[in-house]
Amino acid sequence: MKEPNKVGLDMGSIDQETLNVCKKVMHADLGSVKDLPVELANSLANLYYRFVCLTTDSCCEESVGRGRPQVPGLETAKALAAVEVVPQMINELRSIDRTAKPLKYRAVYELIIDYIKYDIKDANNKPLLMRIVERFIKKARGQVKELPDLISKLDFG
Repeated sequence: MKEPNKVGLDMGSIDQETLNVCKKVMHADLGSVKDLPVELANSLANLYYRFVCLTTDSCCEESVGRGRPQVPGLETAKALAAVEVVPQMINELRSIDRTAKPLKYRAVYELIIDYIKYDIKDANNKPLLMRIVERFIKKARGQVKELPDLISKLDFG
């Protein structure tokens, strides 16, 4: 039996129908994510999976954080807002030539990760060192709610 991760969900319990919808929605919004760093692609997969769960009848409580107080519609609104802005963020990242401007690419990548994976408020107004400390704290407290290898289940081959 697989041990669940901090989200309370293991890879074996993923709802296949929700995963299929997730892949379709993600592909429609972003195209293939094979060109993106794995951490970012996986964070995007988790974001879209939560969004699909929250907006369909097959909502998985575990994928949005079991035991958290829920405000009706708040999690859905947050997920919708994120899914609305993510394609623009990814397009911005993709517009940067990572060979010619590796530092700019890395800076934009780090900022996107801070928003979608670590949920760091006002990340664009904080120095990277402060954001790294916030990431560490959020990881230590179990506040990073991601399936570690969800992107592999989407098979963007």
